[in-house]
Amino acid sequence: MLVNEFINNDFLTHSCPPSLPLKDAITQMDDTGCIFVIKENNELVGILTDGDLRRLNQKKNWSGLAVSNVMNKKPKWARETDELINIYKLMISKNLNVLPVLDSESRVVGFLSIHQLTRIFSPERIYPTFQQNYFLKLKNQGTLDENELKHFSRYNFALQFIEQGHTILDCACGTGYGSALLATRANSIYSIDSSDEAINFANANYQNPSIKFIKNRIESLSFENNFFDASVTIETFEHLDKSSGKKFLENIAKWTKPGGIVFISSPMLRYKDGKPYVTNPFHINEMPRDQFIKLINSVFKDFSFSFFYQNNDTFLPLLEENTGFCIALGRRNKVKTK
Repeated sequence: MLVNEFINNDFLTHSCPPSLPLKDAITQMDDTGCIFVIKENNELVGILTDGDLRRLNQKKNWSGLAVSNVMNKKPKWARETDELINIYKLMISKNLNVLPVLDSESRVVGFLSIHQLTRIFSPERIYPTFQQNYFLKLKNQGTLDENELKHFSRYNFALQFIEQGHTILDCACGTGYGSALLATRANSIYSIDSSDEAINFANANYQNPSIKFIKNRIESLSFENNFFDASVTIETFEHLDKSSGKKFLENIAKWTKPGGIVFISSPMLRYKDGKPYVTNPFHINEMPRDQFIKLINSVFKDFSFSFFYQNNDTFLPLLEENTGFCIALGRRNKVKTK
């Protein structure tokens, strides 16, 4: 996804010339929190923010100043052709609410807001544009953020149980980087997600003849029984209501071949002051540790399961005192022949 697909072109109502008296700029400032300072040809020369005005209020004798006297003359900006996710990360890291977008001649053509991008990019979904070896390099350097490290580590743990030639279900696949990682061993991967943005990003960044990125809802999926050698579902179950979540698990059990692997991760419900404590509004079905394990064992009757918890990039047997994510790793029992 490129910046030019999402920009707000109504920048002139949020712009002014550098010679504008500061008192007039104050009346022009609206809820965007900034004014783009441009020349007649729309060339960006600075930005005036509400933060600049707050700092200015602490000084005296500013009534005769022009915008050019107080504006930021070296503002951050984006190009039309930039990857949207990279600009989102920039705005997060620099705490920017609004960012002007420039064309190839440094003229303003629009702007982006952090609220707009937050709606596009789910807070749970990560959008890396680098491949496995680079991901491992960043991990070893300690430069991955916590969310990226944990997501990558879960897929990397699942990869240890994938064999050459396997047919894999990755659901929900999100932006596809996990599918790309699994494809380093698997022969065929069916990668499912209900988000247009996620599937479009996956197709743009992780096209691979071994991967089929498919936009579909979990409730609408249908595969033959015993179709997959491994079924991987990372941070999906907690987004489904109880009925849909159980049905999804039942389907995975049917779709996975005898001898096949199931890899499921889901956060364990926490309690605070004796009450359920869910910090993510998108999680509608977090379960306490014991209930989740009981559900897994009741649905996957002909599987043998082990349960793990995650400590950064390490996975250890799940103990009663552990909190955070539960990783359920199961193998379907092979059919006995006489």
